[in-house]
Amino acid sequence: MINNMIPKTIHYCWFGRNQKPENVLQCIQTWKDKMPDYEIKEWNEDNFDVNYNDFTKEAYHVKKYAFVSDVARLYALVKEGGIYLDTDIEVIKPFDNLLDKDYFIGYECFGKIGTGVIGAKANVHFIRDFLDTYNDKTFFNADGSYNESPNTILLSRFIQKNNIQLNIHDVDFFCAKNYQTGEIEQTDRTYCIHHFSGSWKPWYSRLEMKICKALGIRYRDFLFRHISK
Repeated sequence: MINNMIPKTIHYCWFGRNQKPENVLQCIQTWKDKMPDYEIKEWNEDNFDVNYNDFTKEAYHVKKYAFVSDVARLYALVKEGGIYLDTDIEVIKPFDNLLDKDYFIGYECFGKIGTGVIGAKANVHFIRDFLDTYNDKTFFNADGSYNESPNTILLSRFIQKNNIQLNIHDVDFFCAKNYQTGEIEQTDRTYCIHHFSGSWKPWYSRLEMKICKALGIRYRDFLFRHISK
């Protein structure tokens, strides 16, 4: 009998061979606790070719490992199928009810499609086609700066540009945390919480998140208006 379900495999990426911090280990433990019958597979330098294309080769060279992960996660899903999770994802309940779909994905915030949680059967068309777009990209811009466009924005633009119709779940399914305020917004539909560690983000994005958490969005907007004058 052919199994036509999304495989019970959790994929995550850990490049750079650094020790995992405690918050990452805690999140991974929730995967094991909530889904003991799922295989957990780490993608790293041993099982993914960091020279897969110019984008990954250049990003790895300058130790921008999160951007290598942007490609590796897509590669894993296209080749094997399963569920990709960012390492700052806390699982609340198992994904079993979603495994009969071809894919599942959800919104993150501001209308962006989240890339921290993606479930799919192997070789799903839009994931395969989005992976192929990275073959035309380089991580080094012409002026020597880095192409650090977030994959959430790139995927959202790709979907819109190609008029791809997807069933995208609401924010509370796979995110359930306000990116700006840091408040947990869990509902009875929540499968996991994305804690937005975001260590790869530029300093001004991390500063914005801290201001939002400490003072709220209104004070952030007030402060940034005056700084920009």
